[in-house]
Amino acid sequence: MTAWPDPARPGAPLNPEQEGPHWLRYEHDGYVEVSAFLWERDGYWVKSRHVHYSEWLGRWTYLGPCLTPDEATALQARVAELEGALRNIEADCCSDCPPSHGAIKYACRDALEGKKDE
Repeated sequence: MTAWPDPARPGAPLNPEQEGPHWLRYEHDGYVEVSAFLWERDGYWVKSRHVHYSEWLGRWTYLGPCLTPDEATALQARVAELEGALRNIEADCCSDCPPSHGAIKYACRDALEGKKDE
């Protein structure tokens, strides 16, 4: 049960040339652990000790890179923006004169593309 980004380099993360934290998942006999590990460019995962990536084959599943605080803040802001757009569409649909399917489609498209109401 491994899902590594590059099948040619199982055990290596997305963008292995960049050091940084990544989420990994271990599962065995009903035990599940999700942990953040530091990837070093020289091919080692670090938590409490250095482990070469080839030792991780079949033991861990790669989940993805950890977000930086700025990335997490930007993602939260984008989610709030999309939630607001959906609430506006919902309110329009509950009005006495609901929008057409086309108007709903364009409102959704604009929200996904990040366009603001003018």
